[in-house]
Amino acid sequence: MFHVLIVEDHSLVAEAAAHKISNSPRSPVIEVCATADDALSALRSTPEKWQLILLDLNVPGAHGLSLASELARMGLAARTCILTGAERPEFEIQAVEMGFQGYLLKGGGTSVSTLEEDLSRIVAGERVFRRCGTAEQLAAPHLTKRQAQCLGLAATGLTSK
Repeated sequence: MFHVLIVEDHSLVAEAAAHKISNSPRSPVIEVCATADDALSALRSTPEKWQLILLDLNVPGAHGLSLASELARMGLAARTCILTGAERPEFEIQAVEMGFQGYLLKGGGTSVSTLEEDLSRIVAGERVFRRCGTAEQLAAPHLTKRQAQCLGLAATGLTSK
């Protein structure tokens, strides 16, 4: 059996994710927890049971990466994909560094088809980080076209004058 824990306090999102995952050829058994306490209780009682955990960062009893950090301490990061509305690049960097399976946005311009594709990849065991795959890439500064042009000119030996 392929056991999936969805930690999500919005019933519509939980139901949609469960529906998408239930169509997987892996015949998953899905449980939903709406609070951090319920999720931790389920995970602490049988941590080895869960092959996949979909984690919303902002459920009652958690904020920021508090619950994600606790799952990492429990050794569950590699089986956990963060599915959140928190478009926070620094959180995604930390998720990569802590060894999480993915960081997916459930809003912020993410299309339904993209989210469905990403969930399918997660169920198949792939790591999915939409911005990019490494902490170094995520941390790289984003330059404007003009900044990149000036940097290129400076690299050829020209001065700012």
